[in-house]
Amino acid sequence: MDIENEDTIFLFGPKNGKSLKKSYPELASQKEFKELTNEDLLFAWYVGNPSSPIDPNLDIMFRNSSAATIVFTKDSSKKLNYSKGEYSDEVKVAIDKMSKYSPDARLVSKRMVQAMFQNFQKMVNVNPNEFISMDKDGNATQDWTAKKQYIDSCTKISEALPGLIKQIEEGFGIEEKKNTSEGTKAIDKFHQDK
Repeated sequence: MDIENEDTIFLFGPKNGKSLKKSYPELASQKEFKELTNEDLLFAWYVGNPSSPIDPNLDIMFRNSSAATIVFTKDSSKKLNYSKGEYSDEVKVAIDKMSKYSPDARLVSKRMVQAMFQNFQKMVNVNPNEFISMDKDGNATQDWTAKKQYIDSCTKISEALPGLIKQIEEGFGIEEKKNTSEGTKAIDKFHQDK
């Protein structure tokens, strides 16, 4: 998938100071994140998540320092320790877990679910005249087989809808934002210039 010319994709991106676990219930349900503080999870997101504004291809110490500067604004001791890579094994596990998520696969999944929802709408909106056929004498007759197939399809769609709606509402943790810059990410450029 070529995302270079598309909008920027954020997977589980932070939202206005809200806890990531509160914003994304999927994260709260993961054993790797359950016991982490909000700050530690946010730090793990910045260091490990492929959609973080901190380039995941940069050196781990640079990523640690950048993330600690963003996350620990009020705790200079924690900022220093995390910048040096001195954090718990639970945070290391969380960073590793964050690094394994695929924003591209989740974006494709989100779009597939939206397409399925639209197709379900089209399938359900059937004209009742479509169940009328002509017999060999030219008389209009009900096509009971087609009606039964339609009812069976509607039943299956109805059963699938709650899960589909949940997936649409949660959006696989993906948000798309308009691309505003090219090349080096702004935070990386800031730190490289320092």
